[in-house]
Amino acid sequence: MIRTRHTGEFKREAVKLALESDETYKVISDNPGINYKTLTYWIRASMASNTDKDKDIAYKSRYQQLMVSRIKFWILSFEAFNILNKD
Repeated sequence: MIRTRHTGEFKREAVKLALESDETYKVISDNPGINYKTLTYWIRASMASNTDKDKDIAYKSRYQQLMVSRIKFWILSFEAFNILNKD
């Protein structure tokens, strides 16, 4: 396996994308070919080095994204249930 060195800018952009995107960390890590565990390590490291205000904003943003994903899942599940149980 070839080890790739990423620049600090690349890491910051990947973390920013992960925290601001509606996509899961797994999907984001697959796009540029970053290992999932590497991306989550960068996110944890970034959160540890940021100020409390930045952490709160990032966590709230990610929490909201997760809630939206859950709502979408429930809507799709409800629609699928209605289609399958149509008389």
